[in-house]
Amino acid sequence: MRNPIVRLGAIIVLVVALVVTWASLFTVRETEQAVVLRFGAVRNVITEPGLYVKAPFIDVVLPIEKRVLSLDLPAQTVLSADRQNLEVDAFSRYRIIDPLRFYQAVNNVTNANARLQSFINSAMRNVLANASFPEIIRTNRVELMQRIQEIVDRQADQLGIEVIDVRLTR
Repeated sequence: MRNPIVRLGAIIVLVVALVVTWASLFTVRETEQAVVLRFGAVRNVITEPGLYVKAPFIDVVLPIEKRVLSLDLPAQTVLSADRQNLEVDAFSRYRIIDPLRFYQAVNNVTNANARLQSFINSAMRNVLANASFPEIIRTNRVELMQRIQEIVDRQADQLGIEVIDVRLTR
């Protein structure tokens, strides 16, 4: 029979090896991307799903959503070109296309939603202020939404975000 101290030592080494191996591996799912940070600096950006290795207890993995995200905006009052107050309610759909730029610019989805909300509100006010009430309601509604989307998409590009759709619901 072996020495009990050697057996205990072997068990401890095995447990430590398992913990280090477990802490070294991470998975990126099909619906996400990942930014790997080492001491707060970006070390790697992963956009493909799979099993990856990182430095245990040193690297931090931040998953970033790859799916289409939605943002519902609260209703706001907008003044049209013919001086009519309109209660405008909108929503947007967007996707994170550059995880590095996204992380550097806004860090997370909550901050991205706040920035996008400000972009959309500003674009809505500017575009709808140059349109009359009948244009907004009936004749040019699709063109106005497209113009708002283009403006917001240009601004959101600096955040690593692609705006897919902006809709006026009310």
